[in-house]
Amino acid sequence: MASKLLIKFEKSRVTSVRCLHQINLAKGSGGRSSYSGLSATVFGATGHIGRVVTNHLAAQGTQLVVPFRGEEKRVLPMRVMSDLGQMMFRPHSIKDDEAYTRELIQYSNVVLNFIGCNRPFQHYSLEEVNLEWPMRLAQMVKEKGDGTKLIHITNLGCHQQRARNISKVLSLQFEAENQMQRIYPDTIIVRSAPVYGKKDDFVNLLTNEKWKDLAVLGALPCLHGAGYDTIVQPVFISDLAKACAMIANEDASRGQIFEFVG
Repeated sequence: MASKLLIKFEKSRVTSVRCLHQINLAKGSGGRSSYSGLSATVFGATGHIGRVVTNHLAAQGTQLVVPFRGEEKRVLPMRVMSDLGQMMFRPHSIKDDEAYTRELIQYSNVVLNFIGCNRPFQHYSLEEVNLEWPMRLAQMVKEKGDGTKLIHITNLGCHQQRARNISKVLSLQFEAENQMQRIYPDTIIVRSAPVYGKKDDFVNLLTNEKWKDLAVLGALPCLHGAGYDTIVQPVFISDLAKACAMIANEDASRGQIFEFVG
């Protein structure tokens, strides 16, 4: 077990003890085979955005805990992102016992949440994924009491009342933002415009062959209000992932809201 350096100081007649583990000290010259001093738990790491963010964190020498849902073969290709022993995979579901989830974040100083959905599933409702889970995660990070960073990603338009009136997903995400910052004021919110990149749901959707029939009818692309009031500035996924990695390393980002567009 790594030894602890105990620093005691007197303040207002109260003695405080700060534990600094040697494992939290940066080691190496930088890169995947070194340690940056960050230990991160990435929820939703198998998703479109989470996978690229995980790669950027691993490239900086971050030790990673990667919870995943489903079969292990979904995360096996991600093992090459880090050096041996730098990444740990654990099966996890947002409906798992909270004691198990607390174990996943216990030794991390950064927690990132990329879990979200834009439609209900058989075992997961929109409210469970976009509102209840982020609130529970914020409560668990708060109860750690060690200043762990919490980074949560949402859609860019969720702060607009007009957009929330149209989309239930945006309404739930905005409520989740407010509740998370109420529970844990240091929560970092990342609002992103539509993301494009390899295997995305933006460019690939518009270029899919299934849209040809609609194109003949003059219905492509499908935009709200025929697109007259629609402005889209998609952001490249690698740029967004790089920004998330920088936020995780920057201590001044606590409690801030970041918005990214292309």
